[in-house]
Amino acid sequence: MKVKSGDVVEFLAISWIEPDWEFDHPTVVLLPVVSYSDDGQSCESILEDVAIDLCCNDDVVNEDVSHEFEWRGWKLSTLRRVAKNRLAGKDDWKTKIREVIYQQVEFYEEDGELESRVIEQKEA
Repeated sequence: MKVKSGDVVEFLAISWIEPDWEFDHPTVVLLPVVSYSDDGQSCESILEDVAIDLCCNDDVVNEDVSHEFEWRGWKLSTLRRVAKNRLAGKDDWKTKIREVIYQQVEFYEEDGELESRVIEQKEA
């Protein structure tokens, strides 16, 4: 994915408590690209990392999470549904959700550098 000055992009991330994990928790960026952290990173922090990557790199692509997710029994489609439902006030997942964050991020140029700022944020 490439962004340019003036673009407004939707970001979405979810983190949850995985029952058999003694430490940390998984966090997944669902929009605008897929990214995964298994070390307890907050949704806000991982979304900021993606925004920085989009500012600094010519093309940011989805992280290949297929093997990890297949092994753990997770599905991106389920995580997207759960995150959107949680933001709408519905909690229909048996697993304890730590947080869901939706952001609209605007990209702009400042002093010749591409920068980003959150212009809307919803948390659940």
